[in-house]
Amino acid sequence: MNKQYATPEGTLAWFNKFENMPSNTIEKLGISCSAVGFGTYRVNEYDENHEEALKEALSNGVNLIDTSSNYGFGQSETVIGNVIKECIGSGEFLRENIILVTKAGYIQGPLIDDIKAKSERGKVVPDIVKLEDHLWHCIHPEFLANQLDQSLKRLGMETIDIFLLHNPEYFLESAKTKHTPHEAALSDYYDRIKKAFDYLETAVKEGKIRSYGISSNTFVTSKTEYTHTNLSRILELAPAELYPSFSTIQCPFNMVENGAVTCPNQSDNKTLLECANLNKLALLANRPLNAIVNNALNRLTDKPVEQPVYEDDLNDTLENLSGLEDRFLNHVLPVLDCDNTYEERVRAEIHISQRFHLARQHVASSQGWQLYVQGQVLLPFEELVETLFSNLTFSQMDNVWFNEYVTTLQETLKLFLAYYNNIDAPFADSMNVMIDHLAPEFSELETLSQKAIALLTHTKGVSSVLIGMRQPQYVEDVINGINQIEDIDVNITKWITIKNAITNSFTQGN
Repeated sequence: MNKQYATPEGTLAWFNKFENMPSNTIEKLGISCSAVGFGTYRVNEYDENHEEALKEALSNGVNLIDTSSNYGFGQSETVIGNVIKECIGSGEFLRENIILVTKAGYIQGPLIDDIKAKSERGKVVPDIVKLEDHLWHCIHPEFLANQLDQSLKRLGMETIDIFLLHNPEYFLESAKTKHTPHEAALSDYYDRIKKAFDYLETAVKEGKIRSYGISSNTFVTSKTEYTHTNLSRILELAPAELYPSFSTIQCPFNMVENGAVTCPNQSDNKTLLECANLNKLALLANRPLNAIVNNALNRLTDKPVEQPVYEDDLNDTLENLSGLEDRFLNHVLPVLDCDNTYEERVRAEIHISQRFHLARQHVASSQGWQLYVQGQVLLPFEELVETLFSNLTFSQMDNVWFNEYVTTLQETLKLFLAYYNNIDAPFADSMNVMIDHLAPEFSELETLSQKAIALLTHTKGVSSVLIGMRQPQYVEDVINGINQIEDIDVNITKWITIKNAITNSFTQGN
């Protein structure tokens, strides 16, 4: 009978089939994972490309899929479940060939409303950390049990291979703002992690998960930082003989943010990667192409050649967009047969142009712009459209205004993307030159993204590099790069050289 989780035999058979895909071993489970994994941070049910990209990745040997309960408010897990069910049903592979990683901890969007409603009925979820009105967090066993069941349901699976606590350091972020003494906060923090591990060992025995771990952005920071998560301390609290199913950690790792291999922040002056390897823990690297530089998110990808976009160009297109909004309020809205509620909603939602002005104040890179535009432009526009067409008079009009507005919005989006691509181009060019100089063995690779990924996949001890491959062309770029370079080891000496060169570059303002 086929197993409903990844097995050593099943994953070994996978790589016998896909011989060109490099693989590593997740030691605690004895299973083989592809050197690159399919990251699903921005995957949703509405874009067919996301599903096609996942199928493309699977058909090229990628067998590790990383998701989280909060990605797309659960839509990411639903897409993954649908694709796997379809592929298993068609005989393309077995469940035991594929490694599923998901996470829990975030409370956002509809989940906040759900928890508020439960609280009003007397069902209070313990140990919630409220960072902002729209961002809560929790790793209490009761919450984790609920989230695990929801993830299994969305994925349509009996068992998840690796279940991670998702950024538990939010507890420390909250404690810091409250000026809690550091050691008191740390004591509480690691106690919460230990209680979560106790529950997760139970979930393993129940067959709901095969193993567990932690995904933390602060694994790689200096151990003196208030929000630092220390793997050595966790291992002291949760020794392998008592917590045998603690299998995996996940952290940011890219050529700029290289603390996983260059920062000796663990006991005995070890780095995170060294500590993980010594304790037979898999290390999954996230954000391989998204580098945070001076508090701005920069993409380690080649930028398309764009025509110059000047401030006056942005001002002109925003003036056109704002003018159309004013035209609607002054000439279209007054002739609609609508009530006060409709009018108030339209007046509150129509000023999309103002969101572009805010972007110019707060967004500094193309990656930052792409994240901003999803939540702060496109979603509000969808809400505006839904509101507008809820009015019968408007929906029956010959909507010359609406067509003109949509066209102008599309032109504005295109112009802003070109503007931010031009901002990022010098950074991408400098990173390309730096890799070619410091790691000439990768210079034959065609794209900056391929080179940036290769640095990580050729670092011994990195189990899998998680890449957001939401479009089929992104999958093609990754696969083309992964198959070109063999038998190269990017060691600690090489990484120290890269770290020093990047530090000097930023210090000099290049």
